[in-house]
Amino acid sequence: MYIGTKDAVEIYAKACRARYGALARRLVTEQAQALLTRGDRSGAEIWRQVAAEIEKAEGRGKPDKPSS
Repeated sequence: MYIGTKDAVEIYAKACRARYGALARRLVTEQAQALLTRGDRSGAEIWRQVAAEIEKAEGRGKPDKPSS
C-alpha cells in the first residue's frame, strides 16, 4: 500500500495531537522553524503542513477518530 505525502501529514498530525495534546501545534511549528533555520526548506514545508492539519482539526472541534 502506498501512502502519499498528504496521507502521511494527516497521520502524523493525528499522532502529534494524541501524544502532545494542546502543545502539538506549537511543537510542530517550532520544528518547522528549526528546519527552516538550518536551510531545510522541504522539511520545513512538510512540518508546516502538519501544523496546518493540526490547526484544521482543532478548528473542527471534533475528535480525530469516529466514535463507535
